[in-house]
Amino acid sequence: MIERQAKIIAIHADSIQLAVQPEAACSACGARKACQGDSAANVFSLPLQPGLSVGEHVALQMESSTITRSALLAYLLPAISLILGAQIGQSLGHTDGSAMIGSALGLATGLLAARLLAGIFSDAELQPSIHACLQTPSFKTGSTAP
Repeated sequence: MIERQAKIIAIHADSIQLAVQPEAACSACGARKACQGDSAANVFSLPLQPGLSVGEHVALQMESSTITRSALLAYLLPAISLILGAQIGQSLGHTDGSAMIGSALGLATGLLAARLLAGIFSDAELQPSIHACLQTPSFKTGSTAP
């Protein structure tokens, strides 16, 4: 189970908009621009849930198996179909050109199959869920010395 913290930044009629908080280690990483991107890249929407308000911090959860399945579908299926297409093209035409055409057709077939299979999964399966509302720390000013 993967868990990240997010802040609700807007509530619309049928959705809420969240900004994902970067991990603490991200601020010290040299590649933070590449994987975190701009702050706008960390904003996304989820279906509206009752009882939430703007400014609240929430815990988002997603099953690790969902991420693994999505990665396999998006990356492995097209790669395997590309290789199979190249082998089929090579065996049918016995030239490099036929292998290239076969690989292009295999890649296109794999991408189309991945797109169709991704459509089978419901949006609720592929989106994180709000697990809990977190307390935002409240800091008092002034001293409370006895």
